[in-house]
Amino acid sequence: MRLNKFALRSPVVLFYMCVAILGMSTITQPAVAESMLFKISKGGSSKVKFQSKTTIESFEGWTDQIEGSLKVDPQDMSGHFEASFVVDMKSLDTGNKIRNSYMHKNHLHSDKYPTSKFTLKDIEVQLGKALKDGQLVEFN
Repeated sequence: MRLNKFALRSPVVLFYMCVAILGMSTITQPAVAESMLFKISKGGSSKVKFQSKTTIESFEGWTDQIEGSLKVDPQDMSGHFEASFVVDMKSLDTGNKIRNSYMHKNHLHSDKYPTSKFTLKDIEVQLGKALKDGQLVEFN
């Protein structure tokens, strides 16, 4: 499954984060018409990516320091979803130490705000009612 275009607001900067949930481990086993709970753990294959586009420069950054959960009923994708993720803002990396330091100190203020939390309030699903085995799903 892939979650796409999360709007995550830090105290200073609004940027869009793309969360690729690749290594989710199932906590509960599904029964017919029951929700499944997926756990996202720090340091696994799940990643948070962001893009910054300005007139001076554009760059991307990422971190694997995300944890949280996603609850969904694969037999009724039009139904209720629950999701909550916490990102370690100090771990966001752009591949440039000087840019990282400037971004954390002057924009993200990650010493004062070390984490950002995303809680799902609404979702658009681009598929039919039931999730098919092996099917990639995009959420907005």
